[in-house]
Amino acid sequence: MPTRDEYEEGLRSDLRRLERWMMKLELRAEEKQIGDDGELKAVLDDVRNQRDAFSSGLYGMQKAGTDEWEDLRRRTEEAWTELSAMIDGAVNRFEIH
Repeated sequence: MPTRDEYEEGLRSDLRRLERWMMKLELRAEEKQIGDDGELKAVLDDVRNQRDAFSSGLYGMQKAGTDEWEDLRRRTEEAWTELSAMIDGAVNRFEIH
């Protein structure tokens, strides 16, 4: 089982990976000129909001005591699961591969 610091570093790595996915999605969308109706923008806004919740949880974990850390870990994992599903859904919906 990873240490607390190792776990948090893994989350920071996940966040960096998410940022790369978002940039790729935005670039591909521009290249293919899809989502002009605002639908893609709405999806990306939702992803950004969920990303902010994930980031907030990660930031809180770095400052939290043991009991609070466990609660934040659970919420941050839930946020990551939702983020992953949102990105996968956007990639598939807008056929960006």
